[in-house]
Amino acid sequence: MPAELRLLEAFSLRVNNATVTGEALPKARDAEPSAEENLEHSRNTLLAGTSVVSARAGAVVFATGMHTEFGKIAHLTQRRSRAFHRCNSKSCV
Repeated sequence: MPAELRLLEAFSLRVNNATVTGEALPKARDAEPSAEENLEHSRNTLLAGTSVVSARAGAVVFATGMHTEFGKIAHLTQRRSRAFHRCNSKSCV
């Protein structure tokens, strides 16, 4: 997925979340309301960086770029990398 989506309809939808959660097996998703606050566990969302394995669905985009869970992970990685680089350039250990 190039963005994060909220499902409006889904028919036998299975999604590979390995790039975000590390889970090896595809997970079922549907358009039913979800009380889950954690997006990667919500059954009615598709996360950026994941892929549809099978099915058909309709959805609306609610986040793109650095506002997605994948973007937040990338941002944290960049911050950590810059801090490590600054430390190395000052010869700290």
